[in-house]
Amino acid sequence: MILNALLFNVCWFGLIFWGNYFIPVVFIWLVWHLKNCPNTKQEFQLIFQVAAIGLIIDSSLMHVGIFSFEQESLIIPAWLLVLWAAFAATLNHSIKLICRNVTVSRCIGAFVVPMSYLAGERLEAVYFQFSYLATVATISIVWMLLLPYLISLTVEKKQGYA
Repeated sequence: MILNALLFNVCWFGLIFWGNYFIPVVFIWLVWHLKNCPNTKQEFQLIFQVAAIGLIIDSSLMHVGIFSFEQESLIIPAWLLVLWAAFAATLNHSIKLICRNVTVSRCIGAFVVPMSYLAGERLEAVYFQFSYLATVATISIVWMLLLPYLISLTVEKKQGYA
């Protein structure tokens, strides 16, 4: 569990600081992660589902003007999609342990996850188009609803090295 959280944070910082250049490192971790999961197929499906959901959610937030990126595009940058995949690799592991009930996962979604977006904005990986209050409020509402749903997609048994 600690290793899973640590490696995700390495991925987060690498993708925020180096963007698309860090994708191969995350890919290596995801392959290693899948290799160490007892149910590789289910874990891969979860990662794919969550990455697809993340693509839709963050691309939608981008299109309504909540945030933007250095280069304009129809969808979020590749590094952010890969970050969603890396995040998905925590759901059956480090995240699931701290989000054992819906109330806790809603609180983490509402209060903790927006800090990741704020940090990304401070590090100039993403740009907020509205005030901090409006942006954080929107992201908080989205994640308050989203995190419990994403956790509901996980399998019940313990997975691999986590």
